[in-house]
Amino acid sequence: EHSPSPTPVDKIVTEADILQVEMFYRSHKSEVHVCQCMAHLHMGTLRPTTPKHKSGLSHGASSSPNHAYALHDIADDWTYVKSGLPVLLLDSGESRRNRKLGILLAEKGTGFMLWKEIINHLTQYRAASTCFHVLHLSKDHNKMAGLSFEDSSAANDFLSKLKLLTSNPDDDLLNLSGKSRRKKDNKQKKGKYKAPKKTDISQPCCFT
Repeated sequence: EHSPSPTPVDKIVTEADILQVEMFYRSHKSEVHVCQCMAHLHMGTLRPTTPKHKSGLSHGASSSPNHAYALHDIADDWTYVKSGLPVLLLDSGESRRNRKLGILLAEKGTGFMLWKEIINHLTQYRAASTCFHVLHLSKDHNKMAGLSFEDSSAANDFLSKLKLLTSNPDDDLLNLSGKSRRKKDNKQKKGKYKAPKKTDISQPCCFT
């Protein structure tokens, strides 16, 4: 059984589209990076270690020949899910929220979240080809998500930004034990409450 083909979408991404998504997700002590092009989200199951046989995106899904070639040794049964703007959302950990990095798909035109995953040491986000990136799902490491980008340059920029955010092996984002986070939490508990400064309070966004 073949997966449904992607719903036709406007592939042109404007500065207004990107700004809308940025404002939708930006908050105090957070960082937002919006991809400059549309991408199509697919889900698949990690291929076990078996003799090679060809497999690619399900019929009708947005793809190109190099996508299918790159995927046949990665996962089986790729199924199209949604199309939108890929976003990297970093909570710095400098506020009341824990430090974490999420990757999500935002709906073009509204900014609504269509899908989200937390990046950690098991994600293994990587480029399977110039326009197709894959990652393991946090709740089931045998399941994979794939993002088929409309533009190779924008896809490479998105990957470079993620690598930059996760380049420090001692960062809490990739910390296996969570010791540094617990130390930080203990220090915060011992200290007295301090009221936020005016400079720590963000200004109103999109006010009319």
